[in-house]
Amino acid sequence: MKNRKFIGTLAGIAAAVCYGTNPLGALKLYATGMQTNSVLFYRFGLAWAIIALVMLFRKEHLKVTRQEFRVLTGLGLLFIVSSLTLYLSFHYMAAGVASTILFTYPVMTAVIMALFFHERVTFATLLSLLLSGVGVVLLYWSDNGEALSTIGVLLVLASALSYALYIILMNKGNLQMSSIKINFYVLLYCALGMVVYSLVAGLPLTLPRGAVSWFYVGWLALVPGIFALVLMVYAAKYVGSTATAILGALEPPQVRRIMSETLRAYGKRLGKRYRLELERKRECSNPLFLRSVLQLLVMYANHDSFDSFFGTLRAATSFGRLFSIAID
Repeated sequence: MKNRKFIGTLAGIAAAVCYGTNPLGALKLYATGMQTNSVLFYRFGLAWAIIALVMLFRKEHLKVTRQEFRVLTGLGLLFIVSSLTLYLSFHYMAAGVASTILFTYPVMTAVIMALFFHERVTFATLLSLLLSGVGVVLLYWSDNGEALSTIGVLLVLASALSYALYIILMNKGNLQMSSIKINFYVLLYCALGMVVYSLVAGLPLTLPRGAVSWFYVGWLALVPGIFALVLMVYAAKYVGSTATAILGALEPPQVRRIMSETLRAYGKRLGKRYRLELERKRECSNPLFLRSVLQLLVMYANHDSFDSFFGTLRAATSFGRLFSIAID
């Protein structure tokens, strides 16, 4: 049992790192003129083709029961919504800000599990919910009174909610099949969903332009696609929905981008020494913790006492300590 939980924990962390590379490929492809529907269609289509080849090599059958079909359909639809809304939000706000707001999904997961599955709610969960809500509200407005795009914020929140539901359904769906087979059907639904979306929206499916574009399509198919989804299956099965969601919030590669774009939204900048100290701080690999630190810096730091206040934040190792700093 301990080994299964350890494997699940490692899988959750690895899935988070993989999923955090979504903006890397998406923004590069947007810069070539590809639209969201085309980026996601080729991402899902290529990932599905790779999974299909793996299943063919393993001689794994495609048969599913009626109950499994219903669960797989739900997973496919939820992942379509989560991916489409996230990728559309990149057109309305900086990817780092969108990624910051996206990480309300661990809190959403915990709340849904508590309300509908009677999972115990801890003080840390309640505090995370409060900080997450306050953080989104504060992030929405910059110091000069200009707000983030309402459409962009709503799109990211929809992505977070659908991703939270995806994790819960994966955990509670009781699918007795390999992770490869699960994602064969999920990715098939996603690819077909992008075809339907393109037809309804009247958008053409355009081919990637050149080898570099195909490289980023391959990256999106493999890393935040196949790797993240397969690892998420193991994590959800072995450690549960809430734990998987919290582990999924760990994205070290995005810490620098989140800091830069969050502070830029308020017209603020942070010196290199301070940035490096936050990047090296273990707790700041949790997006909720990092965002809380940044919000406190924006709200309470001033030039005369900045070093002292920053030192206080740097020494904080828990949400409870940050909460105490906020109310002092």
